[in-house]
Amino acid sequence: MYKSKQFNVVGQRPPTSHRSQPILKQRSRWISPSLLACIPLTALIVVVWSFAASAQDAEPLTPEDVQGALNMIWVLVASILVIFMNAGFAMLETGFCRQKNAVNILAKNLIVLRSHP
Repeated sequence: MYKSKQFNVVGQRPPTSHRSQPILKQRSRWISPSLLACIPLTALIVVVWSFAASAQDAEPLTPEDVQGALNMIWVLVASILVIFMNAGFAMLETGFCRQKNAVNILAKNLIVLRSHP
């Protein structure tokens, strides 16, 4: 039970000012999460529009440009497949060991994934 001298009411706390709240709670009033989510989206739109405006003056695509873009896309897709393959092998290896060693096996596979360039 809290007894306030000012209000003489048992069980009620005196009102607090907004300055007594933590800084993070005060900031959440100023910047909502939806506003924070709009900031990167706005930056992305501005960047894409700037490239669209400069694309009008670009030279026509050559077969070498297209082949280079396709090679980069293929390398990106292959690297993503390798990461998922490593996760799959980690799950397979964890399934073949005892439960008490599962975390050690997963940590070992994570270290092996990070150690390769």
